[in-house]
Amino acid sequence: MRLVVIPGFFCKKRFLIRSAVLFVLCIALAFLYPNVFDSQTTISLALVGKTVVVDAGHGGIDPGVVGVYGSSEKEINLAIAKDLENLLQQAGANVVMTRDTDAALENGKRNDLNGRIRLVEDNKAAIFISMHCNSFKQIPSTRGAQVFYSATNEEGRLLALAIQDRLNEFMINSKKRVALKHQNSFLLKNIKIPSVIVEVGFLSNAEEEALLNEPNYQWEMAWAIYEGLLDYLTLEEQPDITEGNPVNETDTNETDMN
Repeated sequence: MRLVVIPGFFCKKRFLIRSAVLFVLCIALAFLYPNVFDSQTTISLALVGKTVVVDAGHGGIDPGVVGVYGSSEKEINLAIAKDLENLLQQAGANVVMTRDTDAALENGKRNDLNGRIRLVEDNKAAIFISMHCNSFKQIPSTRGAQVFYSATNEEGRLLALAIQDRLNEFMINSKKRVALKHQNSFLLKNIKIPSVIVEVGFLSNAEEEALLNEPNYQWEMAWAIYEGLLDYLTLEEQPDITEGNPVNETDTNETDMN
């Protein structure tokens, strides 16, 4: 019997085998590292070239609030801020971090806050997002993420509503909150671009404190904030979400959100 060799047959066979192996590897990696694959969906024309300042509240000798089990707000703020930084960079944004280590920007509270404002101005930023944790020891069951904005910043209001909407979707087992005007925040008063403060949860709630220390939860929190920002940038209609009443700094929490 004469053997008939089909041109390219063996090359195609090798190609199919390699493709099958790569497919199996991708499936395995998707199970082992789900966040890596999820993050690939962050590419967005809405963010390409935009400068976003991501602020991890507190730092250095200023720990922020301390949790029931001793968690430091400044560390949680920084972890979520770094996750958000990664998502934004993958989307094509130019990200400026106010800090990427456990250090204040400048000595003294007011100097530190002014330094953060200068970063926004010097980099001609388009968006400012500040991370904080909340605390309300009088009622330890209080929980949930909440976004604050300046009453004089309309774009900041729209950004806050969009992010709050996504946070409420994410916080499946938690209290759904409303975005609030903040009367006394030095940062929000003095930053004129769309700006928000995101209180990612209550460290005075032991269960929420534990969640906020979990890397996967931190990443999902950053993802919800990221999706809210995308919603704002592609906004055609205002999100269907209720706004709350204005609050002063000491009305609902112990965190210095200046």
